Amino acid sequence: MRPRVNSNKRRDDEGNQTFAYMCEYKERTRKLHCDMCNVNGNVLDKLLCDEILGFNRAKSSVSRQMSKIMKQSEQKSEVNREKLNDLTKQLEEKKRMISNLMITLARSDQSSIMFEYTSKEIERLDGEVKQLDREIAELSFAGEEQAQNESHVKMLVQSLSEFKERFDRLSVVEKREYMYKVIDRVEWDGENAHIFLRTAGDNE
Repeated sequence: MRPRVNSNKRRDDEGNQTFAYMCEYKERTRKLHCDMCNVNGNVLDKLLCDEILGFNRAKSSVSRQMSKIMKQSEQKSEVNREKLNDLTKQLEEKKRMISNLMITLARSDQSSIMFEYTSKEIERLDGEVKQLDREIAELSFAGEEQAQNESHVKMLVQSLSEFKERFDRLSVVEKREYMYKVIDRVEWDGENAHIFLRTAGDNE
């Protein structure tokens, strides 16, 4: 949706220019593929501000999304840690096996069946070690991304707190800028507005 200022230049009770949010798809297709009613922009902005200001209320939409984001972040971190620990143990065990086989190889006659078998086993284990190294590297990278996600959540909480503290001193434009920092999008279904907070993967 994009804001559309009313042509009649009416103002609300607080003296603000009235405007509406209109579906861009509706505007582009001239209501051919979307005939959703516009939403009062002044009212929606106020509701969004109220919702953000109440972000620490247990039953608020923003609070529920914050809890969900943090829970998902914690679960992913735990899963990554468990996988990384498991892969590291496997890697250490296979390296130990290779080390023991190298000792056996050194003591074997190069023309013996034992030498040939041991060489092939070392080669097989070496391939598994390289695969484990790749998987550990990928998980480590995922862990770094997860750390960034957790940092983003903390920044989100900080932004929400700053918005609440500074709300009365902010201009209308500054309030919208703050909302843009924490809200990814608002979906209007004709009756209700659904708020979606920004996550670490969202484009700024």
